[in-house]
Amino acid sequence: MSCVCIQTCDFQVSPEKDFEGYKQLAGDRDNFEFRLCDNLTHFFTASSMMTPTTGDYVAGAHVDSAPLEDIVKWIKAR
Repeated sequence: MSCVCIQTCDFQVSPEKDFEGYKQLAGDRDNFEFRLCDNLTHFFTASSMMTPTTGDYVAGAHVDSAPLEDIVKWIKAR
């Protein structure tokens, strides 16, 4: 089972383009789970920018607990 998490404020991986592309690659396989993480950067930190940039990586930030909790639940369910 694989879990693919895409952050909505990630300029490296696009939720509009890449998220659907990953779903298409997985096709009908039922061993994939896909999740969008709202307002988070590539590092799972809250975005402070209207448009994601490398500035999000320079600012000090903590990893958001919500996706971590989701990942832990996902692992424990397997």
